[in-house]
Amino acid sequence: MRTDGCNVRSGTGLACAMALAFVLARPAQAGDWTFYRHDLAGTANAGEPLTTDQARALEVNRALFAGGDDYSNPIVAGGSLYYTSGDGSVHAVGLANFTERWFYPLSASGSLPPCIKLTRPAPVGAPAVVGGFVFVPGGDGSMYSIHADTGKVEWSTPIADVNNLGEFLWSSIFPLNGRVYVGVSSLIDCLLAAGRLVALDQATGQVTGTWWADATHGAGGGIWTQQAFDASSGKLFATTGTIADGQTSATQPWADAFVAIDPATMTTLDSFSPVPRDTFVEDFDFGTSPTLYDSPDGRHFIAATDKNG
Repeated sequence: MRTDGCNVRSGTGLACAMALAFVLARPAQAGDWTFYRHDLAGTANAGEPLTTDQARALEVNRALFAGGDDYSNPIVAGGSLYYTSGDGSVHAVGLANFTERWFYPLSASGSLPPCIKLTRPAPVGAPAVVGGFVFVPGGDGSMYSIHADTGKVEWSTPIADVNNLGEFLWSSIFPLNGRVYVGVSSLIDCLLAAGRLVALDQATGQVTGTWWADATHGAGGGIWTQQAFDASSGKLFATTGTIADGQTSATQPWADAFVAIDPATMTTLDSFSPVPRDTFVEDFDFGTSPTLYDSPDGRHFIAATDKNG
């Protein structure tokens, strides 16, 4: 199981809480970090220098003990911090006094497919804050737009069928040009979901397009990572997950692959499958989000790590 922030199990809750404390050690200097990995290229780099001496001098400012056993990458915007937690909710915390401003429950309820031994899937993907709204992937499979000031829900749109198909929104939200993008994957691979990337209108929550990892909309190619966008080419890049049982990298080339997608039409522009003769048994897939970068000689690259090592 994965999460974009911290994922711990019994006996390690303190380590998880302390990790969040270090992130919050210098909120006044950190500036806004409005979605996971900071920017459209996925650099996770605010461009602020940090010397080795400064790093050694870092101390815990305050600690926030999030409920549950996991939480997402914290998002900072407009003097508040936003995160999803294993307690089943998205939380807003004021950084001036470090007190909770509001929270909203987003966990799934009801029964799950028999092979999934969980009781209440909670949200794990990081939210994104755009134009006074917090966009959140819910543990119940719905996308939410929540007023950042009040915690009131503006809209919610069902995306993944958690209860019947075992689908889940592991992916952190990616905002781009008036839309928000979120990946759909399997909650657990005992019931492999049809991997896809869904685009929604930020203002209304209407689904504006869906990219499918399988051309027939079959199982495989789940997206549990965030995307990256290249402004020079207009391409949206995604990394995808497990090839379906009975398929190979030849028959399902957009699974366990880099894929370039047109963010407006949600069609495939290009793809690269790095593992020849890949199958479901190997369980190779991309568990990291793509990052765009330039080499010293000016060439453009995209990088991500695959489970094949």
